[in-house]
Amino acid sequence: MSTDSSISIAVVTGGPTMEVEGTTASTEAVVAFLETSNFRPVVVDLAQLDEAVSLLSDCDVVFNAVHGRGGEDGGVHYLAALAGNVPVTGPAWWVHSLGADKIGFKAWASQYVRVPRNHDEPGQVSHRLIRKPRFGGGSIGLELLTVDQVGVVGADTVVEEFIAGRIVTCCIYPRLARRMPLLTIEPNGPVVYDEAAKRGRSDVAYRPMPVAAGWTERVWAGSARLYGLLGGCGPIRFDWI
Repeated sequence: MSTDSSISIAVVTGGPTMEVEGTTASTEAVVAFLETSNFRPVVVDLAQLDEAVSLLSDCDVVFNAVHGRGGEDGGVHYLAALAGNVPVTGPAWWVHSLGADKIGFKAWASQYVRVPRNHDEPGQVSHRLIRKPRFGGGSIGLELLTVDQVGVVGADTVVEEFIAGRIVTCCIYPRLARRMPLLTIEPNGPVVYDEAAKRGRSDVAYRPMPVAAGWTERVWAGSARLYGLLGGCGPIRFDWI
């Protein structure tokens, strides 16, 4: 542990993630904030695993800035445990692991809320489908296809019904006394929210969701229920359609 008067925070970055742009942006933003506060940031690059555990062991807290595999799947928590159980910000490791697995999370969440039907599930009648990798961000490798284009579906691939609509994001910060505004992702036309759209294409807008008596409460109620079922474990985000 650090003997410095300030708290040393390991900002974990890099590694095998496919979401390099988001990881880099998060790392730079977190480091910039910590440098202006009473904290000492220590950047830990997962590309150097031999050094990572040693660096983590000398820090007081670990902040995971890695988007996608290696970070959001609980991998950083594993390294922090090897380094002497250094505490990690955010939800517990098993929440990260569950949330990073689209098949596993759908199976769990389907007990409580409506989720997209798999392409071969009884009752699935949509002719348009979405195909995406089992692991990684929701927009990574996303494809729109028809039933005739499905082909063989491997264990690491998700093929499910396409649901047209607006994406609404609900962020829960348990230490705040008020609700955070709901955010909506709105296409300016018939746009699929894939990686290109997420990375700044001009036909997608990000706005606070207009307050609607029914929808606002339904989103918050659903998010609060899932949050409670996950153990109320730190800041978390739910995306809805």
